[in-house]
Amino acid sequence: HAFGTATENLPVPELMPFRLTRQLQHVTEPLGVHGVFSSNMVHCMTSLHKNRHTLLNTMEVFVKEPLVEWLKKAHKEAEQRKAQAQQQRSDALLTLDDDTESADWYPNKKIAIARRKLEMNNPVHITIEEARRNAHAKGEIKNVEAVVQGAEGVNLRASVTNVKCDSIQQQVECLIDLASDLNILGRTWIGWAPFF
Repeated sequence: HAFGTATENLPVPELMPFRLTRQLQHVTEPLGVHGVFSSNMVHCMTSLHKNRHTLLNTMEVFVKEPLVEWLKKAHKEAEQRKAQAQQQRSDALLTLDDDTESADWYPNKKIAIARRKLEMNNPVHITIEEARRNAHAKGEIKNVEAVVQGAEGVNLRASVTNVKCDSIQQQVECLIDLASDLNILGRTWIGWAPFF
């Protein structure tokens, strides 16, 4: 899964941005995650941030030629909107062709999220937004949001309340905090083997 589809579509949403279980953390010893791993992430994110316009222009290909799973999701969303419009007896029924040019077109949403990541948006806000789109999590969304936000005094990301991070370093620290949080890893689908 990529581009947040595991957060949006799976019955047990994946709330971590990448795999950073304890076993992988031990690989980074003796310096630990906040040594070479963190500094390399900062360098990569800095490069991506500086060249974000080129990267986003390249990603526009996904709008013109979307991934198969994006097309399936877009068709499903269009059908749901049509059904809602029919229930409301609206004359303005959407067709999929009309929808491909709008901001609601699923590939446009995915590119917009990538843009926000490259513009140093807080990963917590992005993960919560993706989780809210998960039909399986609708009844538990408040609990999901609380887990993603973290606990004050325990999780670094809980103290970063702005929509945008102050620096790339802070964004990386929030990503690492999300990826290594035992509260999130303990709620992950067992087949993901978060205990390794």
